[in-house]
Amino acid sequence: MPKNKEVHFFDKNFDKGTKWYEKQFNEYNGERVIGEFTPNYIYSKQAPKLITNILNNPKLIVCFRNPVDRAYSRYSLDIRMGTHNLSFKEALKKYPEYIERGFYYKQIKRYLKYFDRSLILILIYEDIVDNPVSFIQKIYDFLEVEKNFVPAQVNIRRNRGLVYRKSILLKLYSQISNFIVKNRFLNSLANSVKNVNCINNSMEKFIFSKGKPNIKSELRHQLNQKFREQTQKLSKLLNRDLTEEWSY
Repeated sequence: MPKNKEVHFFDKNFDKGTKWYEKQFNEYNGERVIGEFTPNYIYSKQAPKLITNILNNPKLIVCFRNPVDRAYSRYSLDIRMGTHNLSFKEALKKYPEYIERGFYYKQIKRYLKYFDRSLILILIYEDIVDNPVSFIQKIYDFLEVEKNFVPAQVNIRRNRGLVYRKSILLKLYSQISNFIVKNRFLNSLANSVKNVNCINNSMEKFIFSKGKPNIKSELRHQLNQKFREQTQKLSKLLNRDLTEEWSY
């Protein structure tokens, strides 16, 4: 995998050319499988065609989660990044992408126009929570590498689920985060400062709490209805009743 977690070649950096893309893998040393990780490809309208034009039958892996929880997760990230400090309900009205990005069947259908179904592994996020070893072994099996290998980090939670709570510090935190993210020099400096994660985590304790999002049942029901048709189509494709699994 490239050092940069998200390459964004097929959605943002395509004009840099294939030589630039190849350089992202310049540390390749004979490994059986190479790949990259850019979640935004699933939302891109042009990415499927560009991928099939440049790469020779690559295998694709996509992971979907409960669309309501995904929307709230993105909302929480935007709060932490200082994008806005709206309530979840207000943000849903102002930012339609919170909803649109949960239309999974529409997204995967674009890829099925260009790729055989056997080349696409569709995973469900909740499965990794229930059984991380089984989840990762499905990926290994799909990639035709050692299926029974269990990485040491398999049970380590990398992305903590945080729910923001009302705090007088929230607006200030959002403003500072937004300023740093938009300033290239400060962003680079912040990432290089020793123990910056420790400082950031300490600040978050006053503003965020761990746990599942506290979405009012009425709002969750309304959102489930918005996603229902798309979820039903995805369920049929996977032969799995996600409508029921994601209906809580």
